[in-house]
Amino acid sequence: MCIIIDACCANFLENAHLPQGRLVLDWIKAGGKVISGGKLEKELRGTKLQALLVQWKASGRLISADSEILPIQEAAIDRDAINSNDLHVLALAKASGARVVVTRDRTLMQDLKKSGQVAPAGKIYPFPEDQVQDLRVQRGVLRNAGCR
Repeated sequence: MCIIIDACCANFLENAHLPQGRLVLDWIKAGGKVISGGKLEKELRGTKLQALLVQWKASGRLISADSEILPIQEAAIDRDAINSNDLHVLALAKASGARVVVTRDRTLMQDLKKSGQVAPAGKIYPFPEDQVQDLRVQRGVLRNAGCR
């Protein structure tokens, strides 16, 4: 069971006062894993999650993707068919088999849902700061997180 955390929501996720953030952090603490690599891992190091990333790495909760595979996966994605600037996140999802992406980026959400970019289509753990999502739905998304 692993998820991808997009850098655009990492600072919000670190805020334990937000129910969506607390739910993800509790899920990781209970055995869930985060997969990262390449450009995304570099982006995450520049966020408030940096200290947690170190802890997760030490405890086996953070998995680093093979850095040789990610450029191959990026090259396999049709750049004309995507709207977001997160090719590296799509490549990571494709390479790892992770099906859940925690993000606030609406264009990335659209790209993950498109068939053909990531097979099977990814699930979204939406993390908007301006509205509280149904936490039961979000728990269900996390329960079904998968990874190769």
